[in-house]
Amino acid sequence: MGDILMKYLFDKQSYTVSGLSPEARRERIFYTVLQLGLFLLAAFSLWEFLYELCNIVGSIVEACPPRALVQLIRMVPMILTAFTYVYLNVWCFRAYRAVSPESRAKTWKGNGIATIVLGAVIALYVVIGVITGEYDRFVEGFLSPLFPLDLCIGGVLLMVYGAVSVVYGRRLTEKPSVLPCRTKRAPAFLRPINGIFYVLSFCVALCSFAACFYGTYVMDWSHGAILFNVMLWLNYFTAFLMALVYRFVWVELKDEFKAKAEVQLGLIFLIVNIVLFAVYLVTVQIWNEAPNQNAYAIIPIDFTACFNAFAPIMALNNLVGPLAALIKGLLSRKAK
Repeated sequence: MGDILMKYLFDKQSYTVSGLSPEARRERIFYTVLQLGLFLLAAFSLWEFLYELCNIVGSIVEACPPRALVQLIRMVPMILTAFTYVYLNVWCFRAYRAVSPESRAKTWKGNGIATIVLGAVIALYVVIGVITGEYDRFVEGFLSPLFPLDLCIGGVLLMVYGAVSVVYGRRLTEKPSVLPCRTKRAPAFLRPINGIFYVLSFCVALCSFAACFYGTYVMDWSHGAILFNVMLWLNYFTAFLMALVYRFVWVELKDEFKAKAEVQLGLIFLIVNIVLFAVYLVTVQIWNEAPNQNAYAIIPIDFTACFNAFAPIMALNNLVGPLAALIKGLLSRKAK
């Protein structure tokens, strides 16, 4: 009965934090707060990039490639900023889940240097763009009130963050981290595949979080089709919820509980997502105009080239992800 109710998920003794020293717990809190902050920054910057990418693709579809090229050149700092924040999330997670204290220190130093370079490129691009006339001035007021100055300032802050990361990495070299290190890794031939899938799924989760946030006030409820709005929002919600459960529940469990959690959580998410996605498809068939009338602002890809991209992307992410976790958990339990 305990397995069915998953009581172990609510028991502190099931998590690695229960055996950590006070110093290790402080370090764990540091990573938790840092990753949550980076998640928020990445979510909104990636969503803004998605919108601008849709505008660029839309210009190409409308047979206006020159306008698309102009947009692309102007948006390079935004594209790099979005990429950098996603990258920071990935390497912060890799540092937290390092296989050794030495690897954790090298991750901080190496990726700190990469962040300095990316921040410098972003800031310099804006400065050069103003000098060459690509931007009329440092504050044009669109896409944001401070655009493109805000991107330039963001680049400088990324350089500062990178420098602090290098210093912190050197400190970890002198005084190694006391956090436990990952003991199990996927087979070498699966790591690239796992890495690509996790990053793509994480990007969907980031955009889904931003869509849920914006959806609370940009979705139009005046045209009816309330069930469509709810189902669209819930499909987005479970996409980022899976990422948060993976990071802050599954990753934090002790090894002896992980296979069981993969099976149970994978099955739950699979069933829930199948129901939510199926009902969403039914609502689209009933209210054909609902996406255009109610939710244009949070499904931008669908209106870029008149292609319903939301459905296949969410189907792949929300169904394949938990299915893969379920299969992996079953194989892990069978191997024991």
